[in-house]
Amino acid sequence: TVCRLEPGTDVLVTEMGMRGLGQISALCDVARPSVALVTSIGPEHLELFGTVERVAEANGEAIAALPPGGVAVVPVDAPGLDRHLRRSDIEIRRFDPHAVEGRGHQWRFPLGESVLALTLPFSARHMAENTLAALVAYDSLGLPLDRAQTGADTIVLSRWRGEELRLPGGGLVVNDAYNANPSSMRAALLDLGERAG
Repeated sequence: TVCRLEPGTDVLVTEMGMRGLGQISALCDVARPSVALVTSIGPEHLELFGTVERVAEANGEAIAALPPGGVAVVPVDAPGLDRHLRRSDIEIRRFDPHAVEGRGHQWRFPLGESVLALTLPFSARHMAENTLAALVAYDSLGLPLDRAQTGADTIVLSRWRGEELRLPGGGLVVNDAYNANPSSMRAALLDLGERAG
């Protein structure tokens, strides 16, 4: 996705998925990132990786691909990722997903010494936590945080990612079936519990 923020200010954003070691490295050879964002490390694709440590190793490939002066944006609680963060020629920016505050569509994000309040087009906490990660990456690029609401207003989630379907009798189906692992299932169930009160 190419994001045009202002005339002459284009940012290419790519999502890199993997289902095996070496795949993120190969994608980085093409994309050549200057900022690498790892949203979390958890039990994903364990049928292929076997352990969470190997998931961290695969995500570490994005950090290894950064050029000198690049920025790695990583969560404070990323098991197994620390050994990939020992480079002294890149900046490491950590975010704490648990520090996000809010409910419904109103959220507050800690960013350094300040807090940014945004209205988001979704209400799930885990999506707000991912928004914090994106905001730290956005700030790492030197982009103006005072314009973040403009971007938040244009967020459209892909099908099956928290997709809300209203039923004729007043019910609601939250279709979060795009992909699943134990962490994402836990997040979806916690969201359902918060909605139900």
